[in-house]
Amino acid sequence: MHLITSASLSMVLYTAVKLKLFEIIAKAGPGAKLSPSKIASVLLKTKNPDASSMLDRMLQLLSSHSLLSCDVVEVADGGAGGKNDVGYERVYGLSPVGEYFVPDEEGNSLAPTLELVQDKVLMDCWYELGNAVLEGGIPFSRVHGTHVFDYCSRDPRFTDLFNKGMVGPTVITMKELLHQYKGFENLQTLVDVGGGLGMSLHKIV
Repeated sequence: MHLITSASLSMVLYTAVKLKLFEIIAKAGPGAKLSPSKIASVLLKTKNPDASSMLDRMLQLLSSHSLLSCDVVEVADGGAGGKNDVGYERVYGLSPVGEYFVPDEEGNSLAPTLELVQDKVLMDCWYELGNAVLEGGIPFSRVHGTHVFDYCSRDPRFTDLFNKGMVGPTVITMKELLHQYKGFENLQTLVDVGGGLGMSLHKIV
């Protein structure tokens, strides 16, 4: 069942990124833990009375995959007749993995990469994988009639999404690489032949 329902994790993570749930928790401060009701109150456009319970189920899934931390805390729920009854609620905080979906000091994160991978332009290609195996060709080309880089030239929205999706993992990886590896320091000439926005070269120089 875990394999059968595995798509739910990627879609819940995608939704969490689109709703900026990781950023909402991060903005509450270092080590902050927020309840689903608190997170729901921060969402700008929600008129759904069930938003809090829906978020709680999403956040439980993310925490079960170590994208968030989860604790259960006591809360006073103000019972009938003025009694101070005690209830319980879950609160969620950022995990080390979840922090990758929060923009760093330079504005980079893995959130745009997730949005790229989960975009309909790319997701539709998976449904052609079987036909590509049987009949040949590349799933992307079968769906869109052209190669992905040619497609970018005619879809400005996807081009912007593609470029932003490439920046996050490139910058994060290069920062760690350059922290450990010093082999570039004495080079006089360096040529970027990979295309894109040149973020790897930018970080090196």
